[in-house]
Amino acid sequence: MSGHKIAVITGGAVGLGKAMAKEAAGRGYALFLIDLPNLQLPDYSAQLSNEYKVPAHYMEADLTAADIASKIEQALLEIDMPVGLLVNNAAIGINQTFVTLGADKIQRLIQLNISFATALTVMVARMMQLHGGGHIINVSSLAAYYSVPYKSLYAASKAFWYNLSLSLYCELKPLGIHVSVACPAGILSNDMHRFRYDNGDRLTRLSFLETDETASIIMTEAFKKRPVIIPGRFAKMMQRLGSALPVSWQLRMASKRFGNPMKDINGATNQR
Repeated sequence: MSGHKIAVITGGAVGLGKAMAKEAAGRGYALFLIDLPNLQLPDYSAQLSNEYKVPAHYMEADLTAADIASKIEQALLEIDMPVGLLVNNAAIGINQTFVTLGADKIQRLIQLNISFATALTVMVARMMQLHGGGHIINVSSLAAYYSVPYKSLYAASKAFWYNLSLSLYCELKPLGIHVSVACPAGILSNDMHRFRYDNGDRLTRLSFLETDETASIIMTEAFKKRPVIIPGRFAKMMQRLGSALPVSWQLRMASKRFGNPMKDINGATNQR
C-alpha cells in the first residue's frame, strides 16, 4: 500500500468526469478512472500520472453490466489503497417522448443512473468507513429541481440522487464520510452542448459553464463539505426562482421551454 488515497471516478475519460480526474490528481489523489472502451482512457490515465506524479489506474467497462460493481470492488482490493474520494459522474441522458421509450433504454438508464451508482456508493462507503472516512460527490443536475418534458426519466434519476445525497449527508457524516450533491446546469462538455450554446438564445447561453470551471467549483465546494453545490450564479438564480414559483407556474414554464421534443440522444456512448 502506498501513502496515497485513491479517487474513484466514473465516466472519467470525457467531459466533466475527465475534468474531475484532473482536479483530483491535482489534490494528490491516486486515480481509478472508469469509462467505456475506445475513449483513450489508458492514455489519459498515463498523462495525469506523469503530470501530477500520482499512481493512476483505469478500467474500461460498460457500467450497465450486471456484475460491474463486484468487478470494481475486486480491482480496488487488488490496488490496495484506501478510497478517499468517489465521484459518481457517469449517466445516460435520453431526449425522447415518454410513450416511445423502449424497454431496453428504460432499463439501461435506470441501471446506470440509479442501480449501479447506488451499489458503487454502498461499496465505497463501507471501504471509507474502514479507513477513517472520505468524500463522496454525486453529480446530479439542475434538472433535479424541475419537471423536464422529453427528458423525464433523466430528470427523475437526478432527483433521486439529490434526495439520496442529502439523506446520506446526515447518515454518513458521523462516520467521517462527507457527501455532496452537485447540480450543474449546462456544461460545455461535448459537441452537442457546444452546438446548443452557439445556436441558443440568451437564456440558453447563460445556463452553460466551461467543463474545467464546473469541475473546479464542484471539487472546491465539496472539500468545504457543502451538502449542495450549484455551480454558477445563473444556475443558482434559476434554482431559487424555480423553488419560489407555484407548481402550476413551474409546469407552464417547463411546457413552454421544452415543448418541442428533440431528436433522440442517448448518452450511453460516453456514460455522461
